Amino acid sequence: MFGIGRGYLQNNALDVAVAQLNKESREKLNEVVTVHHEMKDGIPTWEGPLYSPEKVSDLRATVNELKDFLEHLQIYDTPAKLKNFKYSVEDVKEKQEQMELVQSLSVLRKKALELTQEANYLIRAKHQVPVGNEWSTRVDAVLKEVYEALQKNTNLTGERSELWKLKEEYKTLYLTLHDKARLTATEEGKKNALLHDPRFESLKGLSTISILSEDQLNGWKTRLDSLKGCWQLTKDQLDHKEICGHCQFTPKEEGSNRHLSLEQLADELEELAENWSSTLYDNLAEPEIKNNIPLLGEESRRLMDAFLTNRQLEHPVSNQFVSAVKELLQGIEKITITFDDLEQMMKNGSPLTVDELKGSFEQLLRNKVGSTPSKNIRVLLKNGGKALE
Repeated sequence: MFGIGRGYLQNNALDVAVAQLNKESREKLNEVVTVHHEMKDGIPTWEGPLYSPEKVSDLRATVNELKDFLEHLQIYDTPAKLKNFKYSVEDVKEKQEQMELVQSLSVLRKKALELTQEANYLIRAKHQVPVGNEWSTRVDAVLKEVYEALQKNTNLTGERSELWKLKEEYKTLYLTLHDKARLTATEEGKKNALLHDPRFESLKGLSTISILSEDQLNGWKTRLDSLKGCWQLTKDQLDHKEICGHCQFTPKEEGSNRHLSLEQLADELEELAENWSSTLYDNLAEPEIKNNIPLLGEESRRLMDAFLTNRQLEHPVSNQFVSAVKELLQGIEKITITFDDLEQMMKNGSPLTVDELKGSFEQLLRNKVGSTPSKNIRVLLKNGGKALE
C-alpha cells in the first residue's frame, strides 16, 4: 500500500521503512481529506448530484474510516513504535481497497467536472437551435448515455467522442445561420450608403409635411436598421461561448434568414421617393394652391416652378423647398390695402404724431388681418386696379 520493500523491514533498515511509511501515509491522508471534503455534496453534474444522498453518505463513511486509519499511522514514527503495529495483513488489504476507491472517486469527480462543462455548453447551445432540429434530439440522447456511464464509472472514451462531434456540428450550424442573418463588410457599406442616400435625406425633410406619411419612412428605416452586420466571427471563437461574442446573434429569437435584402430596401426607397413626389405634385398643382405660388419669395417661387415643370424632386431637397411647400399647403391669404385705406388711416391729411401714426397703422392691420396667422398673410398695396406686393 505504501510501496515499502521487504528489505526495509529488516532491523537494520527499519528507520528507512518508518520514514517512508510516514511520508506516504501523510500524502495519502491529504488526498483522502480532500476527497472526503469534496464528497460532502456528492459529485455535481449537469443533471444534479451523481449519487443519491444515501450513496454519498455510505461513500463518505468509508472514506472517513480510511482517514482515521491514516491519521493513526502517524504515531508509528520510530522503529520501536512500529514493532507495536496493531493492524493485520487483512486490515491493510481492506484499507488498500478503500484507498483505491478514494482514488477512483477523485478521478471520477474530475471526469464529471470536465464532462459537465461540455454538457452545459451543449445545453446552452440547444436554446439557440431552431425548434425541431434533429441535432437537439441527439444531444438529449447522448447526454443521457454520458450520465449513465458516469454513474457506472465506466470508460467514457466513446461518449467523449460523441460530445465532441455534437459540439463541432453545432459550431458549423451556428456559423452557417449567423452568416445568413448578418451583413458582410461589403453589405454593411451598402447599408451605410442607403442611410446617407440623397433620397433618404430628402424624405427625412419632407416627412415633416402633413400630407406625407412619416410612418412609411420610419418603417423603412426600422427594416434597414434590423439588418445587422457582423463578419468577424470564426469557428474557433465558438469553442468556449455558444453565441457570437461580437453581435450576440440568437438564431431562435432573431430567425436564421434575412427576410429583406438591401436591394429590396433600395427599391423601396426609390418607390417611396417617387410616391411622395407624385403626392406633392398632385397637391401643389391644385389651382387654389398653385395660384398662391406668386406670393412666395423669389427663391421659393423658383423652386416651386422648377418642381411643377419637371414633376420630379431634386435630391436632396433644400430646407427652403420644404418650408415653401408647408407654407403653400397651410394656405396663404392675400390682404389688399388701398390708397384710400391709407388716406383714412392718415385722418384724411390731418397732422399726426409719430405715435398716432404708428397706432393708426397697427389698427389698420388688425382690421384687415383679423385672426389669421401672420405667417400666412401676404399684404398687397392696390391703386387703381394695379396691385403691388
